[in-house]
Amino acid sequence: MKARHLYALAAVLVTTGFALPRRADPPRKWAVVVGVGDYVNYGDEEGGDLPGAANDARSVRDVLQARWGFRPENVHVLLDTAATRAAIRREMTAWLPSVVKPGDLVVFFYSGHGSQVFDQNGDEDDGLDETLCPTDVMRNSARMDVTDDELGAWVRALPTTNVSVILDSCHSGTATRGVLPGVHRKALNRAPAALREGPPPAASGLPAPAAHAGAPKPNPDDLGGDVLEIAAAQSDQYAMDASFEGQGGVRHGGAFTVPLVRYLWQVPAGTSYQEVFRLTRDAVRRGSFAQNPQISGAARERPAFGVAGAGNVEGTLPVITVSRAPAAHAGASVLSASGGSVVLDGGAAAGMTPGSVYRVGGAELTVASVEGSRARARLTGGTAPAAGAGASLAAYDYPTAVLHVSAGDVPAAILAGLQAHPIPDVAVLRDPGAPAELALRRDAEGWVLVGSDGTPRHRLAGRTPAEVGEQLAAALRQEQAALALASLENPAHPFAVDFGFTGDRNVFRLGEKLGFRFRSAREGYLTIVDLDPAGKVTVLYPNAYQRDGHVAAGQEVELPAPEMGFSFTAEAPEGHGVVRAFVTERPLALGFEEGDAAQAAAVAEALRTAAGAPSRARGGAVPLLGWSTGSVVYEFTR
Repeated sequence: MKARHLYALAAVLVTTGFALPRRADPPRKWAVVVGVGDYVNYGDEEGGDLPGAANDARSVRDVLQARWGFRPENVHVLLDTAATRAAIRREMTAWLPSVVKPGDLVVFFYSGHGSQVFDQNGDEDDGLDETLCPTDVMRNSARMDVTDDELGAWVRALPTTNVSVILDSCHSGTATRGVLPGVHRKALNRAPAALREGPPPAASGLPAPAAHAGAPKPNPDDLGGDVLEIAAAQSDQYAMDASFEGQGGVRHGGAFTVPLVRYLWQVPAGTSYQEVFRLTRDAVRRGSFAQNPQISGAARERPAFGVAGAGNVEGTLPVITVSRAPAAHAGASVLSASGGSVVLDGGAAAGMTPGSVYRVGGAELTVASVEGSRARARLTGGTAPAAGAGASLAAYDYPTAVLHVSAGDVPAAILAGLQAHPIPDVAVLRDPGAPAELALRRDAEGWVLVGSDGTPRHRLAGRTPAEVGEQLAAALRQEQAALALASLENPAHPFAVDFGFTGDRNVFRLGEKLGFRFRSAREGYLTIVDLDPAGKVTVLYPNAYQRDGHVAAGQEVELPAPEMGFSFTAEAPEGHGVVRAFVTERPLALGFEEGDAAQAAAVAEALRTAAGAPSRARGGAVPLLGWSTGSVVYEFTR
């Protein structure tokens, strides 16, 4: 299966175009949502219990029900010790087949550990079947696992071809230590001998797959020719359960699921799976997680969580529509209103912040507080809206981007050197168990600054504590600037911006030529800013060769264009960088020079000015409807 399917924190989204018989009732939406963080045969250990899996499941349940039209009674949730192998199998092979009809949408979501077992039917190139790990998995046997073959058989047996399977788990082997405090690899920790004994054959006791006129006989590992597959990590990479700081404190969740849910709250109805994937993939990369999301399948341009329209004529492709939702929905709807107080859904999972402004018709609402999956707002204009009305995000109050660095066992002399070069919005944590985005650690070559998943990001070659502290300050200045640039995202998504490297690569060897592709759904002024691995901030576009920066709606732009007479080259040093593209109604007031990473603040200030917001020093929400943005993260290697 490795050659055909992307399993390692995978999301398999199946939407096929078989002709459907005419049906009088509209298609319905069903979901089985599983979150396993409590493993009855394991403890609180690396490769054991996971703190964020149940949170992932609850977040997915909430967004499906409140945002995408799933009725509460149509969403079955299995959490922790309730998520046994038998319970999961019962939901997939008994409950769903009893209620689902052709044309309905089915979602299966799983967050928890993944593992592997020796291939039982010879269909795997590497000799291993990937598995999901229910709460009752065993340390020395895989008999209680759910294999990918088995899950595929369950999906193919459903009486609909519109199925979405979202898996937030690892399948890349035994978990090992090395990640930061608060971060867990989603790979079960057990002996290799456990791979030898797997569950029963996949098709055992299952009904025959649903028949469709002209459909070929299904392959045991093939979910159909029109399959959309999303993987947040390749099969040789780990998926991460991490800690996220936001409104209401620190919350654990999947490094992929947390941004996925946030965008599912925010994006307008009708947004394609491709666009939701792009936003989530970029967020994972900006978070410095060594996961390389992938997407494939002809259905990726279909609307997310769409259903086929009722009354299809035999022999025609179904029309895909989305659930009833306000077109301007940007992560909230009104739950209740009393006088000048309004309660909105979404909360922290939707990225809501105090001070942000929502509009409902002629009413203006300003968020006062965020409490879990809800927010309380004040009516600051117009009349109180009715319950159930959709609220569009008009202005966003961006929280301060604070970079947390774990330095529990770092000598005081090195931190004294760091304190000689103070950096705003960087918090150095001495508690070795406190969650952080980066950590300073010692290895055989000296001191190294590692990312949240344990990947080295900066090596510090200083010989004295003062030199190490100075180098550490330079590295942290770069990292904080990257974090600040990453936060300059427009959560209202007022119009689409397609931005990436030509060839859709993001890893380049030093000396290699590279270019960008760009298209905006709205006319405006394009600004592209690079923060390279050395911390330099460079305005790539507009530039001395093209100073205007104006782009038309739908215009295909490739940079550098031949008439510019120059090229972009991957230059030393090695490492990770981020490029941000902004489309604004007015051009950003920026120069064309290279500069220190601290100049990233100038980009933020120019954007606030172009958007019509007060300066950061004065604070306040940034208007969102006149600009949009895209980003790419890259790596330069030798």
